Amino acid sequence: MGGPSARVVPILTQDYPTPAERPLNARLASEKAAEVFGLKLPDWRIGLQKSVRVLVAEMS
Repeated sequence: MGGPSARVVPILTQDYPTPAERPLNARLASEKAAEVFGLKLPDWRIGLQKSVRVLVAEMS
C-alpha cells in the first residue's frame, strides 16, 4: 500500500480485464433502504477515509 500519498488513477470498467462481465455502473442504490427502513447510508468516502486511517495506523 502506498500510504495516504498513493496516487489513484481512475479507469473505465472496460479497461479492467476480469473473467466475469461487470456492469458499467456497479454503484449500490440505497434509496429503497431509506424509503422502507428509514436508513440513510453515509457517503462511501467517509467509510473509505476511516478504513485508510486504520490501515495506515496498523502499518506504522
